[in-house]
Amino acid sequence: MTILAKEPTLSEQPTRGIPAPEDRQSVTVTGQALASLSSSGQYIPAPGGAPTEKFTLKRDHGILKIDGLPSVGKLSRPRLLTDWLFRLVYAPRNLYYWGDRNGQLLPYPVYVPSQGTGPATTLVNDLIYGPSGWLQGAAGTAFPAGSHLAAPIQVFPGPSGGRTALVNIYVPPHSVGLNKRKIALQVVATLTGSAYGAPMFRAVKIEINGRLWPQHPGLALGQSFSQGNIPHAQRGTKAYYLSQDGSLRSLAAGSVHGTAVARAGGTSQVALNRIAISATSNRLVGSATSNTLAGLGGPANTLYTASLTTSADGQQTLGQLHAQRTGISIATLSWDNLGDLWITGQKRHKPGVWVLPDGQAPAVAVNGADQVTALRVAPDGNRVAMIVRAGKSFQLQLGAIRQNSNGFWLTTSTRLGLSLPPPTALSWFGEDHLLVVTGSGANSQLWEVPVDGDSPTSLIKQSGILTVTAAGTDYPAYLGLVGNRQESLAGPKQLPADITAGQAIIYPG
Repeated sequence: MTILAKEPTLSEQPTRGIPAPEDRQSVTVTGQALASLSSSGQYIPAPGGAPTEKFTLKRDHGILKIDGLPSVGKLSRPRLLTDWLFRLVYAPRNLYYWGDRNGQLLPYPVYVPSQGTGPATTLVNDLIYGPSGWLQGAAGTAFPAGSHLAAPIQVFPGPSGGRTALVNIYVPPHSVGLNKRKIALQVVATLTGSAYGAPMFRAVKIEINGRLWPQHPGLALGQSFSQGNIPHAQRGTKAYYLSQDGSLRSLAAGSVHGTAVARAGGTSQVALNRIAISATSNRLVGSATSNTLAGLGGPANTLYTASLTTSADGQQTLGQLHAQRTGISIATLSWDNLGDLWITGQKRHKPGVWVLPDGQAPAVAVNGADQVTALRVAPDGNRVAMIVRAGKSFQLQLGAIRQNSNGFWLTTSTRLGLSLPPPTALSWFGEDHLLVVTGSGANSQLWEVPVDGDSPTSLIKQSGILTVTAAGTDYPAYLGLVGNRQESLAGPKQLPADITAGQAIIYPG
């Protein structure tokens, strides 16, 4: 299906010397392509063009009507829809699959019809079949081969005016590795998700081969059932930055001044200019935890790592910096939630992406990433948002990580924010959106970009924006600007506010 930016134009088809029947007429419909919708429901921004479709009209009681729709395979379906009509009859939803790297749920956005019980059936069938498109090969489904809906999905009035769905799934007997809980988690996360609007259902009851799961009569599973399996920023997450003297400081949400992070006794002083803090914490003795800092500094812009310990009373200490010899001129740093450090840069003047497993050298080259200039790993540890060189310009793209015993790959990516000016910096803003900086100097802007393929929204036009970092809607976003200025942004529709001076401000990840 092609989605058009505005109403199409119609022109009558010439008959080429053969007179058309008086009750019939052929027309060509031409429009400006905005996007296309794949057979799996993926919204793909169009690079331009003017698609055309030919229709035969038949006169019915004096009115010309379409005599038939162009067919695709054995089905006839709409081929052209204007954007306003598409928004009226389709809605974005997330399918949730299991990431291959860490066994956590991650979203795959699709568009489905917004009315009737058909959308829920489509979503559950997509869960059964497994991921497609750019996520294929990087995630999987818990449904065994041969699974299918055993009966139409039933809908009942639910609590607080919501609706409850009863989903009955057939699973082949004696399926190897059957995990009913993981099946239920996928279904509940998908049907109760509210990433793009009101949830389709308030709660879901699961039957597997006609038997309720879990086996508690009347138990319906709500959104809270699956939330613990979808990675989010940890409660109380802080941002970190480098003060003007090069020391590390933390910044709690709502504060305008940071708190100094102590250095362990005897640690060397290296002037860092860029940092990244690991997203995962290791539990130490008692209630103390430890993260890892990665930073660039010194005359050769060397990569250093160090432990960042948080005591039970919240006091933080930075350990000894250890140089990681990579031979790479590093541009960006990003941790995934498995404790691996992802870097972009150049090696022998060739751009690329590398991984330092557990944050330790040597760096492992990532296949299929030779045009990536910046990268941020999503909170789920499987998806990546990238700035990719395209000729003399740059594009924003979304892909996923594939990993096996032979190394790391990035899947074939999909482009985001087709109308964006060339991007220069980016950050995940929760699991479904990005914050992106475009332009430089007086022309810099901040944008919010949904990863479902929809159009970006300009948030701020402000001179001198260099970097952005975010941790989701529950936390302020932070901007790094020229001249060691920093600003906080309480929400997408809020004006930025000055905070303490510094540089390289970043949330864990």
